Amino acid sequence: MKGLSMSTILIQTSVRLSPEAVTALQEVSARRSLSREAAIRSLLDEFVVAQSKRGEDERLTHMSTVVRFPPPPSRIEQDNRVRVAFRAEPDVMRRAASLALRLPGQPARRGPGHYSPRPLTDALAVAIASAHPYTDNGLETLPTMITHGAALSLWRLTVAATLSNAEARALRTNADSEVKTILNEEDVAWHSPWRFEVLLHIARKLLGGPQRTDNLRELDQPQRVFALWRHDLLGAEWSDSWLMEDCAARSDMDYQGQGGAAVWRAERAVTMSTIERWVVGLALSAPLTTKQPGWSLQMPPSWRAVPIAHGQPLTAHQKDDLDAQRVLRVTAGSRSAIWPYDQKHVPIERFSLVVDAASTLTAPDVVELTLLDEHMGDLWVPADLAVSWGQLTTEESDLLTAAAESNRHRVLQRGPKLHWRERDKLYTDLLRFVDLPSKFASLASQQNVGGGPFQAGRAWTVGSIAALLESAATDEQVRWAVGAVDRRRNWRLAMSMREASRSAYWLGRSDSGAIV
Repeated sequence: MKGLSMSTILIQTSVRLSPEAVTALQEVSARRSLSREAAIRSLLDEFVVAQSKRGEDERLTHMSTVVRFPPPPSRIEQDNRVRVAFRAEPDVMRRAASLALRLPGQPARRGPGHYSPRPLTDALAVAIASAHPYTDNGLETLPTMITHGAALSLWRLTVAATLSNAEARALRTNADSEVKTILNEEDVAWHSPWRFEVLLHIARKLLGGPQRTDNLRELDQPQRVFALWRHDLLGAEWSDSWLMEDCAARSDMDYQGQGGAAVWRAERAVTMSTIERWVVGLALSAPLTTKQPGWSLQMPPSWRAVPIAHGQPLTAHQKDDLDAQRVLRVTAGSRSAIWPYDQKHVPIERFSLVVDAASTLTAPDVVELTLLDEHMGDLWVPADLAVSWGQLTTEESDLLTAAAESNRHRVLQRGPKLHWRERDKLYTDLLRFVDLPSKFASLASQQNVGGGPFQAGRAWTVGSIAALLESAATDEQVRWAVGAVDRRRNWRLAMSMREASRSAYWLGRSDSGAIV
């Protein structure tokens, strides 16, 4: 075990383990003459070393993680898992989590509800089972551990068996091939307890019988047989599938909306790839209309992208520009380009302000953010900021502040009439924010509450960020506008995905024979 120095920082955390895993952990602790906490640290060190030596698909995961077993209990059920608290080095925990299983659709760390991965729990379960094999109650017929590749194959079969109408339509033979590929192979998927029940059924069907060795080999390295399994499940009735005919898992919810949102995310991923190809392919003179949500991007006539061939070294000038964040490197497959330069290969003036203000965004996000124009509309500058920028006088600001306060109170006086759904909760939230104009205005916007403006301010016609860089706007105003446009962009993207989710409930079933 790696020794701990006096300066080593240990972070407190905890995971939930099955009773069988806790018993096995105690055996490891006793055999190694270590405290439970020291044994956990030792096991995590071993997990990181062992997993790092394996290829991405060959890394191990615990079956309880793959099938999310036992499922999270309801409010009236009792969770029989045991919370195990321990301290460990933050870097070890980070590396262990990065080497644990993450299924498509799950975020790298935390996520809402059933989307949330359990990376540290998986890491510790694999480490314990590697040191002292154990079997979880309820998973007796299944292998204790499988590879990430096999787990992903089981998930792909589960998705095929539980397609929503929107996903089935997107997989028709005449659908956009990129959307189809993303839904089939990449990191887009919706999660639910029902899907994990189906996954458990498929795992038992394939890995709990006499053909488990051959089936596990096929899941590890999917070939023709796996393709047949998957094709038979896509859009088929369960009663017609030998894998699903005896599946007792039934959903008590309608997941058509989640499926519509998943298709939207796949289409949005195509948009990001299209932006990358547009910049790298130098077809900048023609506007680009995105697939989702259908925005149009127009490159200023003087802006250029400088192509970089595969393996081509950067010039000292290009490297300095990238290091100083005066430009971005946009990559599309094996090709890339440096953007934006002018016609003399000089970085566009003040573009570094955009890169700095949008430092958490990817390159195609920054391109989109910079070139959006009429889709964003005017920006709403708060009154105090508008005064400091000379866009409003103090007297004008005072009048607007009083009017906005009056509007907030007038809406509250209307009471329950202000929204048809969850009226009491909405009223309570608005009442709580009545003296917090920005929060009140944000909530009112989300819930389509009319009667504003609820925050004193001034509409500022900006156009695109690209145009703003060439205007008389100050650096402070440019940075603020980048953040404001990004927030509005994210809001409109969220509204677009919500609309796709709502529309999905009205879709009929796709012809299963047209799915490939």
